[in-house]
Amino acid sequence: MDGSGPFSSICNAKPRSPRMARVLLGACGCFDALKFVLLCQEFSKWAKVGAVVTQASVPIPSGVTLVSKDNAEGYLEWADIMVIAPLSPETLGKIAAAHCDDLLTTIARGWNLSKPFYVAPSMEPFMWRNTIIQSYCASIKRRGVSIIPPALEDVEFLERPVKEGQHKNIGGMPEPSEISYTVRISNEIYWDTPK
Repeated sequence: MDGSGPFSSICNAKPRSPRMARVLLGACGCFDALKFVLLCQEFSKWAKVGAVVTQASVPIPSGVTLVSKDNAEGYLEWADIMVIAPLSPETLGKIAAAHCDDLLTTIARGWNLSKPFYVAPSMEPFMWRNTIIQSYCASIKRRGVSIIPPALEDVEFLERPVKEGQHKNIGGMPEPSEISYTVRISNEIYWDTPK
């Protein structure tokens, strides 16, 4: 058999490997917003990344290859996974109420919840424990949004002395590498993700 015939192109074709995941990262203006650049870098190690930020957040980071779309519909069609980190209390409330007044909350309201959607809140412990915030969390969880909780106080950690130049990240979002790892291992069976 010489490899010609009606099925030769199929038989000789190389197997197609699954594509990389397409992750839309969002950021809100809060004390962990400066970690957004690191978050984009971590996700770029295993996925194609798009970024949307609120007006109160940091500018879209440079130095990382990001996918850009013209509008909410473009991002909604393109992205496989959505991650908002850091998520401010204000934006959490907007998402829970399905209120949209910017590109990020418009995308969140229009998100197809059959696709993964993660949030990593960043707020002070007293605010995280507030009953209103917890009702917002319960509301978005019921809709299928996964919450990566903030780093809360640890009594042993609080009793340790703080060295000069250090600060305690109490109530802050988890480290960008932890968020990326959590999302990747939760979804790696679907995409070709480098290890």
